[in-house]
Amino acid sequence: MKSKFVSYILATAVIVLCYQRSNGQHLIASSEIEKNVAGLHYGASLSIETKKKFSAGGFYQCGITQLEGNVRPTRTFYALQLQFPLLTCDKIGIMLNTKTGFVNDHYLVFVPAVITNIQLSPGLGVSIGSGIRMQNASLIGRLYLTL
Repeated sequence: MKSKFVSYILATAVIVLCYQRSNGQHLIASSEIEKNVAGLHYGASLSIETKKKFSAGGFYQCGITQLEGNVRPTRTFYALQLQFPLLTCDKIGIMLNTKTGFVNDHYLVFVPAVITNIQLSPGLGVSIGSGIRMQNASLIGRLYLTL
């Protein structure tokens, strides 16, 4: 039963990837570090981006604490991430980025940010930006891959 389910998921993923490549969309995988009032938070996301730089995807972020040699994630944040272009040119884009999701599985939050994407090569880019998190400003740095 599990093998049929896994096969179905893999087949669906292949079809979706083939379809989205043929329509000029692509996947963006990114890792992120955010400095806010609660300290450093580390995150990752996977999004589908269109030619016009609109994107939607999933996002995960957490802080890290170390107690007596044990490293544990804190303040986990699962979210839907949306991106809207404000200004774009060849290799630089200024984007409105929003994340809406749950922190610690209890609190629904909305996190807006303005991000500047810099495309270093066809498959690699960096982003820097600022947002509002916990009613205070935050700084965001991101490294992303175009798949």
